[in-house]
Amino acid sequence: MGAFFVLIAFVYRWWGIRPALFAAWFLAWSTFDLYYAQEGRMYTLLAFLWLLSLLLMVEGFHGNSKAFLYWGVVNSLLAWVHFYGILVAGVHIVLAVFACCIGFYNSNQPPGERRSTRFRAEHLFPGNWFLSKSDKVRLGLGIGISLLSVVPVLMFVFKLQSKGAGGAWVPQWKDLVDLVNLISVGIGTARGHFLNGENLSIPLFSSFSRMVWLFVGLVSSGGFVLYGLVSVWKTDQRQRLMVVFSVLSAVLPLLVVFGYTFVFRKQLWAYKPFLGIAYLYAMWVGIGLHQIDSQTIRKVGVIVIFLVGAIMMIPYYSGWRKSDEGDAFKKIQWRSQSNAVVLAKTYTFPVAFYYLGDDATVWGLRESDEGTKVVEVNYRDSLFGGYELLDCDKLSKMHVSNLYFYGFDCGEDEMREGIPICLREKSLWQYQGNTWVKLP
Repeated sequence: MGAFFVLIAFVYRWWGIRPALFAAWFLAWSTFDLYYAQEGRMYTLLAFLWLLSLLLMVEGFHGNSKAFLYWGVVNSLLAWVHFYGILVAGVHIVLAVFACCIGFYNSNQPPGERRSTRFRAEHLFPGNWFLSKSDKVRLGLGIGISLLSVVPVLMFVFKLQSKGAGGAWVPQWKDLVDLVNLISVGIGTARGHFLNGENLSIPLFSSFSRMVWLFVGLVSSGGFVLYGLVSVWKTDQRQRLMVVFSVLSAVLPLLVVFGYTFVFRKQLWAYKPFLGIAYLYAMWVGIGLHQIDSQTIRKVGVIVIFLVGAIMMIPYYSGWRKSDEGDAFKKIQWRSQSNAVVLAKTYTFPVAFYYLGDDATVWGLRESDEGTKVVEVNYRDSLFGGYELLDCDKLSKMHVSNLYFYGFDCGEDEMREGIPICLREKSLWQYQGNTWVKLP
């Protein structure tokens, strides 16, 4: 909701109510945004701060230099929300310094020098306007406030990276295409990367390739973005800086992340941290629709955005469920002394405690050189990543008779062979077909 408010307020301030409503209309039908907005995770907050940082920076360069101070605070928050926020804040700081340097360079050029041989700031700034001395001081303070958080958090991130922290896979070029499709069309275009993703698409469109969805996105909304960028650049010199900052704020983080993964083959996130680009995309969809003179084309654009959004949203609400974890845990006749839940995925631990209670016995399995080991996780550990290793001596002293396995795709024999010998004589249960099945 914060992103909606900021998006509408800023576009209304510079272009009027109609493009603001167009931008909000597109974002309202974005299932990429909807998916993460309905989760208690940091990605929509990251996207909100991404958008707010960019808009405050533009405000500062358009004469309201006090905005640079708020911009610094927002950049500091970006660093603490997600480590991709450090990248976004860093990009925005570089853009601000670069724009300031361009203004300084051009203001010191001889007036008689040929226009064609100079990188003139008039291409980015309104007329011959540059930052005053007091404006530069506020910009410097904003950068200083940003670095107070960016630097220490960056050091902490490097420490985590040295321990192997990162994303789920090494992104490839096709993931970049899927990201564009997620932003321009919706989550059904990259359903293979979402849990139970086969139910995120209407069967009629399930066979569409990523290149077909890329074309659909270009026709339904991408054309409006391009038209908005080009038309504002040509007709509104005062807003050229917004065009430049918007494009670079979206493109540079993508180049850094995908370039880093391609070169070093590191696992990183390719989709969800870039939700902020979806907000920038929605803004320029609205501006592009507004810039079109034909009322018929604008109406058709609004209808097409609705139809594409509905195609993505209908299966999202009617046939898809992210997970059956809640139903599975609620169906266990829980007695904490005799039952233990064994989970395949670490991210399901907090969910198990939510449904089973803080005193539930929750285990996981870890592979080691000595074979499979059982680890116990308490409620606090589930939030901070800690665990206790349990050997067979400790397991034999625990009065657990039933083991409920959730999230394992292996068969019965493979499951028994994959756990320590001291547990194989326990009563084993596996969640299959929406019910708990006792293994023979």
